[in-house]
Amino acid sequence: MNNKIKVLKEILELMKEKGWTFLKLEYPQLLKIEIKRSVSQLPQEQKIQQEQKTQTLQITSPTVGIFYPIVQHQTIKKGEILGKIKILGIEYEIKSHVNGRILSILKEGPVEFGETIVEIEVSE
Repeated sequence: MNNKIKVLKEILELMKEKGWTFLKLEYPQLLKIEIKRSVSQLPQEQKIQQEQKTQTLQITSPTVGIFYPIVQHQTIKKGEILGKIKILGIEYEIKSHVNGRILSILKEGPVEFGETIVEIEVSE
């Protein structure tokens, strides 16, 4: 009997760690378990993630140079040019990798490698 309780506790702990709300185990003629957890039993971090329906993406500079944004606070599509970075007379196009909406242009002018320059609200 103690082994069964131990196994059930381990299953519940696994569900908690993974954030699962439903688990069904079935072995014909041996065992049938169905466990449901309410959202209020989920860890706090997962509750916050479930409440946040929007996802943001930060675009970083691939090089040093001068960043010139082209679009601002508008809907964009994957592959659309967000701006250009110029260095030594060469222009690098910065394109969106997702569909979404520009939330903000974080940097305009001189930028460093890896510096966040644009923030996008991702749409599905």
